Amino acid sequence: MSGPGEASESLEALIDTGASTICIDRRVALRLGLQSVDQTTMEVADGSRIPSTIYAARVTIPELGFNDWERVAAIEMEHPSNRVLLGRSFLRHFITSYNGRDARFHYHRLGPPIYEDWDG
Repeated sequence: MSGPGEASESLEALIDTGASTICIDRRVALRLGLQSVDQTTMEVADGSRIPSTIYAARVTIPELGFNDWERVAAIEMEHPSNRVLLGRSFLRHFITSYNGRDARFHYHRLGPPIYEDWDG
């Protein structure tokens, strides 16, 4: 993840299909110098509502071929964390499938349709 000055940091991420947005600890946003673009109130897993600042951040995940600017919600976490929660605002870029036999998820990047020459 990086900010406008392109100072970047590798962070561990967790995909959460129940989360609506990408979320990080506010300390990470400040450390990276991310640019604040909005303020909102978020409802978290326990049902409480907390203030959140929305930042612009470049999210890069080479294994998924992903490198784009995203809106990232930052909250004041009780315990410092360097983890990123990737919610549905991130997953909207992919078609996701699950292979239960192998216990593996597969992510297919959405993009323009690929037209092949079927004439040989």
